[in-house]
Amino acid sequence: MFKKNVNFKISFLVLIFFVFSLSLTFSADGDFDFQFGTFLDSSAQGQNSSNEMSKEEKKLEKEIKKEGKKYNDIVDMRSVRRVNQNQNIKFDKVYIYKDVNYTKNNYIPSGFMGDYGDLKLTMRNYVKPYKGISCLKISYSAAHSQGAGWAGIYWQEPLNNWGTEDKGLNLTGAKRLVFFIKGEKGGEVIDKIKVGGIKGEFSDSADVDFGPIILKKSWKKYIVDLQGHDMSYIIGGFCFVVTSESNPEGIVFYLDEIYFE
Repeated sequence: MFKKNVNFKISFLVLIFFVFSLSLTFSADGDFDFQFGTFLDSSAQGQNSSNEMSKEEKKLEKEIKKEGKKYNDIVDMRSVRRVNQNQNIKFDKVYIYKDVNYTKNNYIPSGFMGDYGDLKLTMRNYVKPYKGISCLKISYSAAHSQGAGWAGIYWQEPLNNWGTEDKGLNLTGAKRLVFFIKGEKGGEVIDKIKVGGIKGEFSDSADVDFGPIILKKSWKKYIVDLQGHDMSYIIGGFCFVVTSESNPEGIVFYLDEIYFE
């Protein structure tokens, strides 16, 4: 009887050891949870952790639901997290104008508006640029050639795109537009500087106004704050507007080093 009990115990222990060894052989296919003695599929673990929402995401979900919208049809919260991170992404400087022969200039000054016959744009002005070998020279006669009383130029992407072509640039991460400007005599008035604002089948994601500014005879740096604006789709990279009311005798002014950073 004693031998039978001993044999039974030994057989039982061997069986337990065999089952435990068999379990360990599957450890390469999953993560063994020693607390519960169950296998957790690694891919499922990753999926569960990635689907967990932060406090910020839960708050946004609550706000969307409060407005009566179906949350899952509005937005994937993981994409919201990526958008929030875009606030701090590194943004490489994007030039609109550096020099006339600079191959990485973006946008084309093709969008003449208002009294466009009153405007003359010189891309190759080599007289005292702010930096490099050239700058832009703009003359405005205030002659009311088209009877508008104002004139302006949009730098567009691509040429003459008034929202008819889906080719806007993604400038996400740009925090400011920088440009240098001076007047021929000093006292000239630029009524408005714009970033974005083109409306059409494909519209700019931002519409930022800046100005008016009164020019000096020497170069001066201006900064247009873009923080808080959606810069993900911009056709109209830069624009200026001048009026005959502010400049009844016409003006001549210069632009250089126009860029996003």
